[in-house]
Amino acid sequence: MDTTIRPKVSVVMPVYNAEEYLREAIDSILSQTLTDLELLIVDDGSTDRSEVIILSYRDPRIRYLKNEKNQGVVYSRNRGLDLARGEYIASMDADDISLPERLEKQVSFMDINNHIGACGSSFELSSGRIRRVLTDSKTLLTSLAAGNCFAASTVMMRWQVLVEKRLRYQQEYMYSEDYDLWLQIAKHADLGAISEVLLYYRVHNVSITHAFNTKQRIAAYNIRSNWYEWILNRPLTDEERLFLQDDLSNVHVVKSGWQLVEAVKSTENSRIDFNYYLSTTASRYEHLLITQYKKVPLLVLLNLLFFSPLRKYSPISTITLIKMLIKRVMA
Repeated sequence: MDTTIRPKVSVVMPVYNAEEYLREAIDSILSQTLTDLELLIVDDGSTDRSEVIILSYRDPRIRYLKNEKNQGVVYSRNRGLDLARGEYIASMDADDISLPERLEKQVSFMDINNHIGACGSSFELSSGRIRRVLTDSKTLLTSLAAGNCFAASTVMMRWQVLVEKRLRYQQEYMYSEDYDLWLQIAKHADLGAISEVLLYYRVHNVSITHAFNTKQRIAAYNIRSNWYEWILNRPLTDEERLFLQDDLSNVHVVKSGWQLVEAVKSTENSRIDFNYYLSTTASRYEHLLITQYKKVPLLVLLNLLFFSPLRKYSPISTITLIKMLIKRVMA
């Protein structure tokens, strides 16, 4: 790599049939107060006017890449990462809007904090609601156990960490691939965040957020499982232990509605029993219910069968649930 032409920031933007919002997204990057950047636009075989819009720009900072056929967002993100030349890599989706000082403020933060491998920020939803992000590195580390606390388009990553540790988006976690990457980075470097709102995050009928389905939800739970496995294999502070215990008992069980059995068990050293948590994640949810249905409260089984919001995310068929209910009643 010729470092004399290396930009400070490479912005990677995957595009697929995004004509309605694409121009706003591109303009928001090209109008950044930090101008030392390249914008890698990866068109993933769009069939609408996305390519026409992209080619209408004459800004030399744009590098246009086109997949000959639709390969998916993971492939497109990785293709952008592989060709990025910047010291920092900024993630950007084709339907969001970066505020003018986003890149400048994140670069300043990353330059000062050399230990930070990835940096997010607070953001504003298209509804007007503000999502505030935690800024303390230690709190961020443990809060990731509860779910993805970063919007993809707010994140800036350190190129050196990605390259040296060979970190990439994983196909098996499609639609949660960004969440998985943040966790991969967190194993090698600290995470950070800027409390200021630096992005307008758009939610609409065709956005990934809106289309979050059962398989994607299960992928997110699998990512959390891997994260617990890693974080529990190192010494926990009392603060971390209490945070994780609270997360498991309240978020995973109560908020998700999967009140199958106790989600937390304390061992002699008061650490969370990871194997027990792992057995209650979504990927093993069906197996747990079928093999231990006698221990499952009858009310839970009835909720699974008749409560539609919960039923929507249950990977168990109606027939299987009915059989389990009959066996449960007859037991």
